Amino acid sequence: MGAFCKRMFEDWRGSLSFVLTIMVLSLLLCCTRTAFASDWSDTLYASVYSTSDKSITLKWSNLTGKTVDKYVVYKAKGDKKGKKLKTLSATATKYKVAKLKKNKKYSFVVVAKLAGGKSVRSLVVNAKAQGRSKSRNVKKVTPKCSALVLKELGSKQLTAKVATYSGKKAFDKKIRFVSSNSKIAKVSSDGHVSAIAPGTCYVYSVAHTGEIGKTKVVVNQGLLVLGYHGVATDWEKQNLYPNDKFTITLGTFEKQLKRLHDKGYKTISCEEYYQWMKGKISLPKRTVLITFDDARYCAVKNAPAVLKKYGMKSTWFVIGKRTATSDGTDAHRYTATVDDLTQMIDEYSGVELQGHSYGLHDTDSVGKALIYSKSYEDVLDDFSQLNSFASKSGLGNFKYFAYPYGSDPEWYRKGVKDSGVKAAFGFGDDALAAKTDNIYAISRVGVRTTTTDSVFNKWVR
Repeated sequence: MGAFCKRMFEDWRGSLSFVLTIMVLSLLLCCTRTAFASDWSDTLYASVYSTSDKSITLKWSNLTGKTVDKYVVYKAKGDKKGKKLKTLSATATKYKVAKLKKNKKYSFVVVAKLAGGKSVRSLVVNAKAQGRSKSRNVKKVTPKCSALVLKELGSKQLTAKVATYSGKKAFDKKIRFVSSNSKIAKVSSDGHVSAIAPGTCYVYSVAHTGEIGKTKVVVNQGLLVLGYHGVATDWEKQNLYPNDKFTITLGTFEKQLKRLHDKGYKTISCEEYYQWMKGKISLPKRTVLITFDDARYCAVKNAPAVLKKYGMKSTWFVIGKRTATSDGTDAHRYTATVDDLTQMIDEYSGVELQGHSYGLHDTDSVGKALIYSKSYEDVLDDFSQLNSFASKSGLGNFKYFAYPYGSDPEWYRKGVKDSGVKAAFGFGDDALAAKTDNIYAISRVGVRTTTTDSVFNKWVR
């Protein structure tokens, strides 16, 4: 019989059902553990109230808005509850665990049994049975910052310090981080806070004893500003721009615009964005400003037809000197000519041209961006040349600006402002632009060949 069962198990183990079973169980286990460590709304707050050489007293808070039938205190094994120690009434908020061994570490979990059969548990509380004067248990947690202000999809690393009763190092210095509302801001086990949606929540820094420090997190509403450069056909990408991470394929571009269209995104101009930042107009959550830097010929030739197909507006930031000297007879020219830009405007509605400097989008002899060797006066002079070029070429009056290479040192910002520009754009860290941005340092997310579908889909929700 034993041999038969063994063969049956071996046959089953090799089957697909075994693999699927293991995958499902692993997923369930992963989800279970995450639920207790990611959102404080699903967690009972418990901590160490006091300790002695032979006892540890636990305390916990009442659950707001929930009907508790009883509390149950367990010893803990790892992240899980173990042996049941005591069942207490719904009004209980403390429990003393006695007859413990001096200096030994103990772990506990408190579970609130709710009406209807559901339950809410605490994080694991760890402590040593030690008198307070010698205790290396944590008595206080101090986050590095008491408040964080983030933009949608922005992030920040949070750290915290602990202090013990004895002043000596804590026997366990590890900090756990928990969000009060993971729909507004999530936090990883090591304290990396990620903004999800507008609103206010708290991130708790939790010590091994359950003591907490609290950080207020405010997430401001964001607006998606995409920054493109080149858009090439497959042949052009393979033969002309094989190593250019700033030039994506036409197929990728169309796929991204279709994603925006299918999600119901509204496209806007720079002026509309400016009015929104100033609070003069409101815009739906799914709004996007689509921009192109450099006015590259491959993008001017390939992208507008796709934009027209989906009824989308776009802004093109022009480098005056390169455009003025571009060779219109070269079928594979890098920068579009004035005639190319004029034709694009005539053929496609919703296209606007803005400035990307006249002659400062270049590098010096050692490959460093030219702007870092220039002065405030050079910026003013460059803008004068840019506006003169735009006027003589019939390309309009540039009131919005994108910094060369996305770089915006403080003196450059001042030069931009003093040149009459209303708003200027750089590149950020994958966060959405917000009304709280400096209007002369608006954050864009850059689309590259390294921008995966999952990354783009994170921006376009």
